[in-house]
Amino acid sequence: MINKKETSDKVAREAAKILQDPNASDENKSVAASALAQARGKVKFVAVKGINFDALKSKPRVEPGEPIPEDINTKVIADLLVNGDIKEA
Repeated sequence: MINKKETSDKVAREAAKILQDPNASDENKSVAASALAQARGKVKFVAVKGINFDALKSKPRVEPGEPIPEDINTKVIADLLVNGDIKEA
């Protein structure tokens, strides 16, 4: 039997908020990062400042307000959220 459960948009948005919260515990951030990974693609993010993605040939730089490319690794997304470099669109 195939598990067809999907992480909801609401859970993904809450995960993004937790990752941006400087007071969230490491355990909560770990769970949030996992939830975000499961929901990747449902929640869109934009750059708060210019970000270089040297590994991407299709879009090596994202300017403030531009969407973050879909092929960015979830771990990178989580780190960018924690640092305040991106936000939910």
